[in-house]
Amino acid sequence: MSFTDRFARFTALVALAVAAALLTAACGSDPTATPVPTPTPPPQATPTSTPTADEQFQAEWDALIKAAQDEGKLVIAAGGSGARDSRPVWDVFQDQFGVEVLITTGTSNEVVQRLLAEQSAQRYEVDLFMMDILKQNQVIDANGLRELEPLLVHPEVTDLSLWYNNQYLWADVDRKYVLGYAAIVNRDSIITAGYNTDMVSEEDIERIMVDQDFVAPWFVEKFKGNVLMMAPPPYSTAGGGNYYTIAKHPSLGREFLKEFMTVLDSAWETDNRRACDFVAQGKYAWAFFGSNVAQCLDELSESGLPTAEFEMEAGAGQEPFLSGGSSAMQISAPINPPHPNAAQLALNWLLSVDGQTANNELANVRDNRYPRPSLRNDVPPGKTDPDQRREPGVIYELCIECNPNEHIEAIEIYEYAQGIYEEIQGIN
Repeated sequence: MSFTDRFARFTALVALAVAAALLTAACGSDPTATPVPTPTPPPQATPTSTPTADEQFQAEWDALIKAAQDEGKLVIAAGGSGARDSRPVWDVFQDQFGVEVLITTGTSNEVVQRLLAEQSAQRYEVDLFMMDILKQNQVIDANGLRELEPLLVHPEVTDLSLWYNNQYLWADVDRKYVLGYAAIVNRDSIITAGYNTDMVSEEDIERIMVDQDFVAPWFVEKFKGNVLMMAPPPYSTAGGGNYYTIAKHPSLGREFLKEFMTVLDSAWETDNRRACDFVAQGKYAWAFFGSNVAQCLDELSESGLPTAEFEMEAGAGQEPFLSGGSSAMQISAPINPPHPNAAQLALNWLLSVDGQTANNELANVRDNRYPRPSLRNDVPPGKTDPDQRREPGVIYELCIECNPNEHIEAIEIYEYAQGIYEEIQGIN
């Protein structure tokens, strides 16, 4: 066999072997493809719901309470009437939150001068300040107060629809430092007065039908030279608000104020207690310009002394007005408070439904007096005097000692009264 034949035969055998091998492999294999394992998905975290606004506030409020309780104390500076009138309200706060409330007090002038002196010496010992706007302005001028709105966080406080006239009643001209939270509707005599009942008869009281009767010929003839008046600011702060009220009120005004200050040939005083004692002792029949003097005479009557606070229903020509100037109705927050969390908690609580409900029930409830009605619209009237409450839906055009736009006019009125007083006293 030739080489060519042998090579051809070898090639055929190789081809046959390859074909057999391929056939064997095909017959012995599984025609189904081997499945690829599917990876197990990682466990998914259970989705958490976004906290509601109420839930978020409650968490922040609870944290504020805890921080205030850790501080343990709240220090309030207030004038005498503000301290007395608000103490029962702050007792409620103290019991509810377990934060001790200390109220430092004295005369309004003593309290404000002490606060200013402490701040000047970089001693910061007061968290909240309750005082009339005259004294608040002194601290504002010294850059001693914080803006209040950033501190207000409670939804009941920040919802302006829940407040009188859908707004905060700011007492300061900048509308950011001193907030009024209560105000009375004054329908009675505009002039603040007290008297000695041995020297002023019931017939005399009945003849006084309107404030203009205090300068009527019969009154001047009977009481001229027997009247004591509290000096106007800056000589005394006791009757500052009353000077402003008289001059501002449309049924009286500045000319009436001047006549009233001059026609009665009055003596003048700067100390509340001394004025009260003089009338109680019969040295003078009447004391004018000073709610604390009138209150003192009313309180002495309970001890059997011949004294009384003058009360009169306003005549038809005397328009009711809103008044919110008392130190027990206005609040501010001094800079660098020693207990910032307690201060913020107390401020929000006082302005909340709970705080203002306590105000209407407890503030100024002493010696037959009444709480000043809250400026919130959503709290019960409590023990407030029905005659001092706002009528639903009524917006009072005249708002004395509580309208910041009247601040400049108030200064002018005090300077006007000061000028009359200095002329009477011969002060150059």
